[in-house]
Amino acid sequence: MNKMKRNEKKKKFLFLWGAMILAMALFVGCGTENGKEPKKVITEDEPEEKSCVENTEDELPTEDAVIQESPAAALVDDSGTGEAAAGVTTEVSGEAVEIPAHIKEINGYEILISSDADAFPGVFSVEVPETVYAVSELSEGGFIRILMQNQEKEVSGIQKYLAKDILPLDGPEEPLRAGYDLMLISPPIINLSDPLSSTWESFEIWPGNYSWNYKDGEEMTGVIACGVHPLDEIARTDKLKLPQYQRMDTILYSISIDAAPDQFIVRKWDVSDAGNTQAKEPSVITIYEPTLLLHLEPDKIYELTAVWEKEKADMRGFYGDAGYIFTTE
Repeated sequence: MNKMKRNEKKKKFLFLWGAMILAMALFVGCGTENGKEPKKVITEDEPEEKSCVENTEDELPTEDAVIQESPAAALVDDSGTGEAAAGVTTEVSGEAVEIPAHIKEINGYEILISSDADAFPGVFSVEVPETVYAVSELSEGGFIRILMQNQEKEVSGIQKYLAKDILPLDGPEEPLRAGYDLMLISPPIINLSDPLSSTWESFEIWPGNYSWNYKDGEEMTGVIACGVHPLDEIARTDKLKLPQYQRMDTILYSISIDAAPDQFIVRKWDVSDAGNTQAKEPSVITIYEPTLLLHLEPDKIYELTAVWEKEKADMRGFYGDAGYIFTTE
C-alpha cells in the first residue's frame, strides 16, 4: 500500500475486479531484457549519452509492489449496446492514445470531450462507431476513459479522433500511487497477475533498457542501461503463459509497481517476428495517466515503456523511462 493487510486488500481488490470483469465480459531500439539489468552511475547533473554496460545485482528495488486501485479500460461489444462482450477487441492499427476525460457535448454519433490528462490536454471531437459504444448510453458531464486514434482532420478548429474503446466511469479517476514517498535509484520492477486466477501467481519483469535520474544529496545522479532489442531472441528468456478462458481472446492482467508512471507506451509484435529486429510494430498505444491493467493476447511480444516525467522530479526525487519486455503464449 503490515504485509498481511496489504495482501488481503490486494485480494479483495482483485476479487472485485474479477467479478466486474466477468459481469462486463472482459474485453510497447534499445530493448529490454528479462532479468536483472545493467546499470551505470554517471556523476553528472543530467547524463547526455547512453551506454550499454554489464549486469550487476545490487541496488534493485524490492518485489513488494503495490496494486494500483483504478478501473481498467474495458473492451466493449460490437452490438452497440454499450455492454462489454467477451473476447471482442477493437483493432488498433498505428498510433493511438488512451486518456481519462469527461464529456462536454453529445451530437449524434460524435462526442466533444475534454481531456483530464495533464500531459495530453485539450478538447477533442470524437466519432463513436456503433460497434464501439452506444452513444445513447453516455451522458453529458459524464466521465470516461477512452482509447482513440487521430483522424488527421479538424471540426471547427477542434482535432477529430475515432473512438476505439470507451469505459464510462462513476467520476474522476483516483490518482495512482506516484511514489513520492520512495527513493528509487533504478526503475521499479513490474509484476503481472491474472485477477481471475485462484493461485495469485505473479509474473515478474525487470527493467532492461532505461535512463534513470535520482537525487543524491543536492544533486541528480544518472543511471543508464541498455538491454537488447525486443525482437532479439535473447530477450525472451521467460514467457507468460496466458490462461484459456471460454470466449476470451484477450486476458486482463493487473500490474503491480512501486511507483506508477505518468505514461505507458505499449508496443506489440507477433511472435513470428522474433529475430527480425526490423519488423515494425502494428500498433503503438500511449496511455496517459494509466490505469495499471492490460489486455494481453497470446503469441505476442510486448514492450512496455514506462515514463516518469522530469517535471515531477522535485516531488518524487527521480525521473526517467524504462522498457519492459515479455512474451505471451
